[in-house]
Amino acid sequence: MRSCIAVLGSAALLVATPALADCPSTTGETQSDPPQRIFGTVTGLSPLCVNGYALETPAETRFFRDGRASTRAALGLGHVVAIEVEPGIPPLAERVDIDFQLAGPIEQVDVDARRITVLGNEVVIVPGTLIRALDGSNQPLYQLERGDHIAVSGLRHADGSIAASRLDVRPAGSPHHVTGVAVPIGRDTLYVSRVRGQTADRMGFDPELRGQRVQLRGKWNPRRQQLDEAFVRKRAVVAHDTRTLSLEGIAVPGESAGTMTFPATGLELENGTSNAIRLRAGSSIRVLVRRDDRGGHRVQEISVRDSDEKGAMLVLDPRPNE
Repeated sequence: MRSCIAVLGSAALLVATPALADCPSTTGETQSDPPQRIFGTVTGLSPLCVNGYALETPAETRFFRDGRASTRAALGLGHVVAIEVEPGIPPLAERVDIDFQLAGPIEQVDVDARRITVLGNEVVIVPGTLIRALDGSNQPLYQLERGDHIAVSGLRHADGSIAASRLDVRPAGSPHHVTGVAVPIGRDTLYVSRVRGQTADRMGFDPELRGQRVQLRGKWNPRRQQLDEAFVRKRAVVAHDTRTLSLEGIAVPGESAGTMTFPATGLELENGTSNAIRLRAGSSIRVLVRRDDRGGHRVQEISVRDSDEKGAMLVLDPRPNE
């Protein structure tokens, strides 16, 4: 099967795509040139498949987990990753960074509703969510218990909940953290994806972090519902020199008319096509994005993976390049 990315022609093309069978074969087929950077869910491992692109991972590929050096063995199906791509035939993954939405102790398990709560965040166990025990085996939801430490991969909705693609049980005492857009409140308090953090030192949080995608690490305080002794690492989806990006996320109307954003990315996207794009807010989509000379990000191609039929219609008016 060829790449699932749907090219927009005279009309906005919205195509439903399968969950784990959307990567082209690398034998006898030619892919379109992949973007410089890919952010999405791993749907295949040999070759590495993310957002419909098949990438080779030679010995030189560097692997990271939450910004720290790791190995190929840490990567699995369902992980959300950020990939730096080296173009070619086949394209190569230069750097693969596993990017967890949050990690910490489970506070509540609701098996009937298929939901758990971690660091005050609601995590939804959707069809196809993978749950891995400490030994790497599959684990049913009902075996998860309050207090288990879990790392969550998935996509965040506008209401703050996370549609989980994978849950990894971690050893007790593993780091507690959340990834998302920073909102500093005063000198010593910062919110990231609705998780409150108190600074770990007297220097406080840099107010320039506002609107940037970061990881907030600290020690979870269940009584105060916050991360104590917290510090920040920048976790931008797009590097300053990124011109093309493939991004997976859940569509939310942007702050400006005719734009959309993905929660926890800090990116606002304009429509770069010559026609209007209409989709449901809350749809899980993939977009190919190009950066213009003014630093804006414009949607060039789009595909829909699933849709929230209850969501309001989101319309991106055409904004052709001047």
